[in-house]
Amino acid sequence: MAELSVLWQNSTNISLDQKEIEQHLLAILLRLKAVGKVKVEISLVTDKEIKALKQRFFGINEPTDVLSFPYEGKIEDLTGSIAISLDTATKQALIAGIKLIDEVKMLAGHGLLHLLDFSHR
Repeated sequence: MAELSVLWQNSTNISLDQKEIEQHLLAILLRLKAVGKVKVEISLVTDKEIKALKQRFFGINEPTDVLSFPYEGKIEDLTGSIAISLDTATKQALIAGIKLIDEVKMLAGHGLLHLLDFSHR
């Protein structure tokens, strides 16, 4: 059985139901039949902040919706870090006609899957 622990950072003025997002991530872990402790840091950031991260780590100077950074060696017992741009998530939610919380849950899930070694291939 998987255990989930989330450390939250929010540099925006948008407040979201963190428990709802955590329940979504735990449901993903359960569906995958994951075992053990998964501890992630989720940072809710602006387009400017995620653009700087993408430039620093990937050499690409443009914003994106979500970035994942797995931690090898389990820094402070963290599985990894997920950065989500609430600016981009808000735009994508409007285009898709869904609530912001649902877009963020999808992005957080996407980031979590990358931390668990799932890729786009």
